[in-house]
Amino acid sequence: MTVYDIADSVGVSPATVSRVLNNSVLVADQMRERILEAASELGYRKRVIRRQRARSILNIALVLPRTERSPLQLFYDPAELIGGLAAGLGEARANTLALLAGEGAPILETKKLGDLDGCVFAFSVPQPSLRTWLTERKIPWVVLNRVSDDFSYVSNDNSGGMRQLVRRVFERWGLRMRPCYFGFDPVAEVSAERERGFRSAVAGCGIDSANVLARNANSLADITVETLTALVRNGCNALFCFNDIMAVHVYQLALRARIRVPQDVVLTGFDRSPVRELALVPIDTMSLSVFRLGQEAGGWLRSRILDRTTEELHLLIEGEYVRGETVMPPDSNRRGRQK
Repeated sequence: MTVYDIADSVGVSPATVSRVLNNSVLVADQMRERILEAASELGYRKRVIRRQRARSILNIALVLPRTERSPLQLFYDPAELIGGLAAGLGEARANTLALLAGEGAPILETKKLGDLDGCVFAFSVPQPSLRTWLTERKIPWVVLNRVSDDFSYVSNDNSGGMRQLVRRVFERWGLRMRPCYFGFDPVAEVSAERERGFRSAVAGCGIDSANVLARNANSLADITVETLTALVRNGCNALFCFNDIMAVHVYQLALRARIRVPQDVVLTGFDRSPVRELALVPIDTMSLSVFRLGQEAGGWLRSRILDRTTEELHLLIEGEYVRGETVMPPDSNRRGRQK
């Protein structure tokens, strides 16, 4: 049974049948359903043929999150993400189309895209309708920095990274550590992962749970000079912020409140994002390599598309501690290096 037999049965061209069988979006849904129904009735079985890597031009959709919260726009460099994706795709040439995540109708259902080979969702999870649309067309898709057994993902080890930060701070304060975690509700899933790592590490250090605090903010404005002053006055000496953006904000509040960092209270961020450079001193943080996220996603898509593999991707990338001057005083850092 061939595409010509299906074309004769439906009354369309073999090219139209080929487009449908290869997941093209250039054919209307009604016609697509007719062709797939005819293929099933005629017993058509598609041959699995590997595509030539060097000759392939892949169409990859990179879906970036919408945000009306300006601080979140400082989180990462999109060029770094696109570069990582290209590196992962390797010798296969790719047309990467950047789209913004949307609500309602599937954002990829447009003839302007042509044949879509794969899709990457950066820092957001697609709506159920879009997941169904991609699955029905057997288009592989992967999510960056969101974790679930329900889809393929590559993510920073958010919980493990926070555990590393707690252990570093524990080296400074020992059992005298009185920590507080600042979470961020707009990114609740990731914030919860980091809080779990925080609480797990604090418990492992033997810190009494009565001396452990957690505060969740809906915006940076929720964390004020008064908030910080009250915490320090009540004995808090270690602040673990959801990310670098929040850590820079807290550092500025500490300057206004005349609270010394790290002498009075130590401070950590997360992600090693570009905004970290805005602080007067480098903030201790955990690296989140956006390039690596893109690279791993690109490599997986390349295998799924060109080699016809079927494995799902569930990958956590261990972060790397980035030393700054907000956990240990600069002179302590120098002594450590001399040793």
